[in-house]
Amino acid sequence: MRGKFFTIVFIVLTTKVDGLPNLYAGQCPLLVPSSMTTKIPSQLGKKRPHFITIAHRGASDSLPEHTLPAYRLALELGADYIEADLVATKDNKLVSIHGIDLNTTTNVALLYPERHRTITLDGKNTSGYFVFDFTLEEVQTLRVKQRIGGRSTFFDFTFSIPTIQDIVNLLHDWNHNIIVKNNSTKRSGIYAEFKNPQYYLQQLNISLVDIFLQEMDRNEYADKMFFNTKNQTKFGCERMNEYQVPPLVIQCFDIETLREMRSKLHSKGMAQPSYVLLANAKQCHLPDFWSRVDKLGFLSGIGPDKKCVISETAGKEFINQAQKLNLAVHPYTSREEIEFVTSQFASAEDELRWLYCSRGITGMFVESLDLGVKIGTRGCEDFQEMQEQKDSTEMKKEGNDKHKHATLSQESCSQHNNKNVTTMKSATWIMIGTCLGLWMSRWFSKIGQSIDMGILKKLSIGKMNSRKSLITFKENMVTLIKVGSIHLKMKVKAKTR
Repeated sequence: MRGKFFTIVFIVLTTKVDGLPNLYAGQCPLLVPSSMTTKIPSQLGKKRPHFITIAHRGASDSLPEHTLPAYRLALELGADYIEADLVATKDNKLVSIHGIDLNTTTNVALLYPERHRTITLDGKNTSGYFVFDFTLEEVQTLRVKQRIGGRSTFFDFTFSIPTIQDIVNLLHDWNHNIIVKNNSTKRSGIYAEFKNPQYYLQQLNISLVDIFLQEMDRNEYADKMFFNTKNQTKFGCERMNEYQVPPLVIQCFDIETLREMRSKLHSKGMAQPSYVLLANAKQCHLPDFWSRVDKLGFLSGIGPDKKCVISETAGKEFINQAQKLNLAVHPYTSREEIEFVTSQFASAEDELRWLYCSRGITGMFVESLDLGVKIGTRGCEDFQEMQEQKDSTEMKKEGNDKHKHATLSQESCSQHNNKNVTTMKSATWIMIGTCLGLWMSRWFSKIGQSIDMGILKKLSIGKMNSRKSLITFKENMVTLIKVGSIHLKMKVKAKTR
């Protein structure tokens, strides 16, 4: 095992893609090695959970998203990563917020109503209060609110928008001061996304990558935490069987932005972070998606919409392709509210457990941190047993349904046979009545000429000649037969209902 592990590390550190070496400088891979982690709860004292918990915009189900308290709460609850969505202000400072429109999560419309305008974004007219129209000083006057309805609004408009400097400082304090006092060795990282980088580049002539690197140069902790240019620290995978998450992950929907980041870090001689390509529900199933991913060669993972991996056939194929390329799969997003849970699951916990234990994802963007951590620490040891019990119950139910169906079929056949018998009896009596009527009419026709008019009077047929009386009698018999037939049919229908 020891030789195997160091062989893997050696390959990672010396492999070249497009002429650029992958310099991870002692970082563990984002795809968690099974030898260093576990899905079995009884082994958690020696190994960490296999599941990577990414705090989607912090502990955003409890506090307003992208605020320092939300990030700190996520760390307290056991997050492996805190996610920062990075956008640039008018004076080229990076802040973390939902997107370029400040109105989505802040009180900007109240404080700066005159700043509202319309831009063309991704080919569509989009109106809002855009962060690149505000200086950092102005942005920091805003206060953040809870974005999703139904959650607590107690802390609305209490917290400000953090800068990337604030977030790095918070994480450094957590990793180097807080967890040390708690005798913990688990280190957390930043999972950073560049938002709308092509708009910044094409419309504003601003590179978010350049601004990010400038911000890191300004921070006294960033080099030691993330890039290791002066070999000041080790990232955690130098020791056997001890896994630490890579300290920095850069994610983006735009491939060119990831390429730009990698190239510029290489030119500075800095260690590379892990790179994750994000994909929405349409992008992940494009015919050329995996060929483009394969050609990139430097990705550590894929961040798909969870719809990409839940569908039965396409979802399995997505995971298989990722495994072939040795990529982590970190879907977005798990939320506890039932309206965000895929319809085939009863709860967010059922959905997340199935994604982890059955479908095979290696991490997830979650907004309920206690749920995400619970999934990892609970593991999958009992999942197979629960699935077998569920399958057994469903098989019994299916068997009962078949038995019920068979019983209903037998009853239906019995009723059908009874109906046929009754119908046959009815038809027989109709035929007998018809034959009897015809026979009687013919008999009366033969003797009609000899019948005395007095007898007819006594029979109350009236003052009619014998021929007319016999015709009337025949018609009356046919009418009686028809009425009798209709009556019998009505009785048959009543019995079969």
